[in-house]
Amino acid sequence: MKKKLISILGMILFILSTLLGFALNAVTIYADLEGTSFWEISDVASFDSTIETDGRFGSLQCPVIMGTQESKTVKIKVRNPKDYPINPWVVATFSQPNQLDILREKQELKLGPGETAEISWQVTNQNLMYRRFVFVRVFLLQSYYHPPSITRHCGIIMADFGNLDGNQIIGLASGSSILGMVIGILLWRRFSILRIRREVRGLGIMAWLTGITGLNILANLAGWMVLADLLLILTVLMFVAIFENVFSNR
Repeated sequence: MKKKLISILGMILFILSTLLGFALNAVTIYADLEGTSFWEISDVASFDSTIETDGRFGSLQCPVIMGTQESKTVKIKVRNPKDYPINPWVVATFSQPNQLDILREKQELKLGPGETAEISWQVTNQNLMYRRFVFVRVFLLQSYYHPPSITRHCGIIMADFGNLDGNQIIGLASGSSILGMVIGILLWRRFSILRIRREVRGLGIMAWLTGITGLNILANLAGWMVLADLLLILTVLMFVAIFENVFSNR
């Protein structure tokens, strides 16, 4: 009876830890999806991706979560792949509720052949929108007189957990999730009475789910949103598979 109770507690710990990791990944993806709609009307009207632009953008590097009292850095690299100098313009827009919802900054770059420049900006709680998000969208223009033709965006979650900063919140949530999942698997495996084939298969799925949850967190931190989306869907499918293999009466 004691072994059965501990194995059940192990499964409960695994489920709760999985849900914690899922919640962290889901809100991160949701913030990025919300950021896709962060446009000024004039930008929507003028943006034209068919215009040839000499410069190239790297990925927009944004924090995933930031504390309410933090100032975080958002940065992007602009590269000149041509064999001649170029003078592109970078326009960055930030959520700014106190200034008609958008704050805009423009900057001209002078890049030699093959040269790369990194531009950075600071975001704070002054950029908070909808009480929980900070949105950033960056445009690349061929020149001051050209409309924008390349864009990158991101959504940042602002969370209030006392004195914890964004990195501490991520570390605590992701560490608790992965550690809880591992401990849950070990308890279930060590004290489970049944050793049927279905249960062994369920343990394998649990182990894979732990790895996928960790990879999903890393993908979100790296800004690989397409991969993160796919891994989140796979998480749901594997979570359902665990219940079918472990708890099903078939």
